[in-house]
Amino acid sequence: KSAAINILAGRLKPNLGHFDNPPTWAEIITYYRGSDLHQYLTRLLDNDMRVVRKVQLDQDYVRKLQGKVVGRMLKEHDQRGVSAGLIIKLELEAVLEREVQSLSGGELQRFAIAMVCCQDADVYMFDECSSFLDIKQRMTVTECIQNLLVDDSATGKSGTSKYVVVVEHDLAVLEYMADYNCCMYGEPGAYGVVTKVATTTNVINNYLSGYFPV
Repeated sequence: KSAAINILAGRLKPNLGHFDNPPTWAEIITYYRGSDLHQYLTRLLDNDMRVVRKVQLDQDYVRKLQGKVVGRMLKEHDQRGVSAGLIIKLELEAVLEREVQSLSGGELQRFAIAMVCCQDADVYMFDECSSFLDIKQRMTVTECIQNLLVDDSATGKSGTSKYVVVVEHDLAVLEYMADYNCCMYGEPGAYGVVTKVATTTNVINNYLSGYFPV
């Protein structure tokens, strides 16, 4: 999962299984010719896309924002003019004057999501966006993420030109949030498998049945 996200974010070059002699970017682009990844990686290499990420929350995330005030951070990163609405929708009014390291798990999750949603980007990535949240909050977060694909009058960009990638383990949230999915499985540091993209219903049914068609 982490490797796939880092590749899509442009932070890791896929080796296509050639560990001893990694391919060049030109070879990688040729390998994916005819697929959606061809256009995506080409734009990424041409610096034609801006990627923002909501990383999996850990101590490193908190440490990097040590001493930063919630409200000030949201205002500074609001490139779409939506921070005021996100603060209300994600119920962050009570923590605007607090520093990031003092937030609870749920507050930190909602703050991190708001930080990403208020930025102007071509690719939005959310890693584990439902942890620490109750059912109502998970539905609200889903709506905020889905709204990224709506035409953005503030920036003049069409939502249809954006990519939104979400890594999620909650099947109920996933079914409500996404139109298309793929499943990832494997062993950390050993191997990983990404199934073919399919509709959310098909992917979840295949997962529950324990069988993914080739």
